[in-house]
Amino acid sequence: VVKGDALEQILNQRVTVVVQTGDPLFFSQFLSTKLANERLSRRVMKHGRGFTISTNVISAVGQMVTPGDLVDVLVSFPMPGEQGERRAVTLMQKVHVLATGKLLDTSSSVVMKDGQGFGDATLLLTAEEAEVLTLAAQLGHVVLTLRNEEDYDDDREAGSYTSSDTLLSGER
Repeated sequence: VVKGDALEQILNQRVTVVVQTGDPLFFSQFLSTKLANERLSRRVMKHGRGFTISTNVISAVGQMVTPGDLVDVLVSFPMPGEQGERRAVTLMQKVHVLATGKLLDTSSSVVMKDGQGFGDATLLLTAEEAEVLTLAAQLGHVVLTLRNEEDYDDDREAGSYTSSDTLLSGER
């Protein structure tokens, strides 16, 4: 969430989603207004980071994720010391997709042919989020889930997760 002391970081930035009065502002909702020459670095807002993760058909919603989409980032990982126990955590919510493969926007002259996908997605993160996602990718399996562009609510409470036991017992 953009707080009062960080407002200067979003000044002169373009909003990438519909924002209504009273809605909280998130850094992932802004793109730099300097989009000349289609350089990806110009699409990263001030103090933001473009972070690329490896994807496949399953981890990128059937490779239907496109630049400009909002995604949640989930990670599943084995629990240390617990034989066969795994957890899945919603690591980040409402993350802006900067690029998929070499595609920087949906109006690009590059058109993917049927069966031709992309092997990575570049996300707009803060430096801290990039650090967290780096560790998460090393510890487990990262997947993206697609969000509606008007969905601003955080669906998960901090610290919540799904475990192997949750799947087997159905308890939350």
